[in-house]
Amino acid sequence: MTEMIIQTERLTKKYGGHASVNNVNLQVAKGEVYGFLGPNGAGKTTTIKMLLGLAKPTKGSVTIFGRDIQEDRKNILRQVGSLVESPTYYGHLSGRDNLKVIAQVLGLPKKNIEEALQMVRLTKDADRLVKGYSLGMKQRLGIAVALLAKPQLLILDEPTNGLDPAGIREIRELISRLPEEQGVTILISSHLLSEIEQVATSVGIIFRGQLIFQDSLEVLKQRAKGRIELEVSRPTEAKNYLESLGWQPFIDEERVCFTPMAREKVADVVENLVRGDFSVYGMNKISQSLENIFIELTGKEQSL
Repeated sequence: MTEMIIQTERLTKKYGGHASVNNVNLQVAKGEVYGFLGPNGAGKTTTIKMLLGLAKPTKGSVTIFGRDIQEDRKNILRQVGSLVESPTYYGHLSGRDNLKVIAQVLGLPKKNIEEALQMVRLTKDADRLVKGYSLGMKQRLGIAVALLAKPQLLILDEPTNGLDPAGIREIRELISRLPEEQGVTILISSHLLSEIEQVATSVGIIFRGQLIFQDSLEVLKQRAKGRIELEVSRPTEAKNYLESLGWQPFIDEERVCFTPMAREKVADVVENLVRGDFSVYGMNKISQSLENIFIELTGKEQSL
């Protein structure tokens, strides 16, 4: 049975009667990168703050490592690293000295500092003053802070916000490496669908405080595969004829449609239709983007 690292049940947060998060049931399995996706203002950060015990739910519960965050927050957070909103750092200190300060506060061994620097690939720049770091380097330093205590769970809230393409690539590569190299489970939030699909194994989509999709990235991609459309004479008869031959077409807007298939199979379908005395007037391959899937799920022209 798959071990769940994060589980929420009917998690809700209301502000003045408005539900910022509404009955959210998250399930994050051990070892996965869970992409928590939604437009700005959808409820991502509020959910993350409740996961970390920084905000108290109006109702519902948060269970991490099988324990309730409200009842055992201190012990749970010893195994959780997080980067929520912008990382904090001392600009007049080097990257290494920033980590030393935090390690001393947490009572962590010095070797953790070097390991964290190595994980985020900052060893070469560790002795430079942080005020001279690029945004991507500062973000990696923030992740190094989150990794100092060797957590089992890493929660990153919009870690690529404000970064240039090179910085985004650095963070993406880091997130992709960590589960395999360190055995860390990661929850990463973003409003960028293109970023989530490059790193996540599972996806949860939140919209107006409600979780409207939760499954593997592959399931989401299956919905984005599109279809093949054939414009034929007598489409309903053509559909029935093809079904009698073992095909599985469907009708949409007077066209005979199929889920994507190899070109050879498309040629077979056309050949069968001609043999059955149907005229084939045209064929279209319709590709559907993941952005369009989001629009379908929400029913809104809300860009991600």
